[in-house]
Amino acid sequence: MILLKICFYIAATERAKKFIFHYVRMIPMIKKKIDDEKLKAKHMLEEDMNKCTLSLEVYSKLPKSGRSIEEVAKEAREYLKLGKTVMRLLAILCNLTIVFLYLGDCDWQGGALSGCVYNVDSEVTTLITEVYGLSAWTNPLHPDVFPGIRKMEAEIVQIGINMFNGGPRACGTVSNNKILNVYFYIYLTVVA
Repeated sequence: MILLKICFYIAATERAKKFIFHYVRMIPMIKKKIDDEKLKAKHMLEEDMNKCTLSLEVYSKLPKSGRSIEEVAKEAREYLKLGKTVMRLLAILCNLTIVFLYLGDCDWQGGALSGCVYNVDSEVTTLITEVYGLSAWTNPLHPDVFPGIRKMEAEIVQIGINMFNGGPRACGTVSNNKILNVYFYIYLTVVA
């Protein structure tokens, strides 16, 4: 019974805080201060995110004539080097004070970036590049034309189901779109 009272007290306190702060934030002077701090944080983030690309040419139209494979590959390699040296992150709005954390150099190829880059093994990269090159122009929306792609996708889904001990109603899909993956997760969590 005491635990229930404590839980009720905590819940009521949290609701009261949310209610009070919701209306306090509407006071014009406080709202202006919050908006100013948000704008300052936005500008600081934009500046920090864009400074390593400021010296690069911005393409807004297709070129009149094509470029060589070597030129395009060289530029792609240069672009991939940009994010390797510095990683500044996290603007935190905390008591109306903006705090930036400097996380130092980021060795993503060495596996130092959790949740974003999963494997930088050269053999795996070679294999992925070869398989992608073979299947780049296929379309899994046409399983009758590309039954091998359908089979690979079905096997990937089944392996995932087995890894997570999925039951007989478990299902899945293959996607290379992170936003779509989140959408599917939310949809399946709510519907299932």
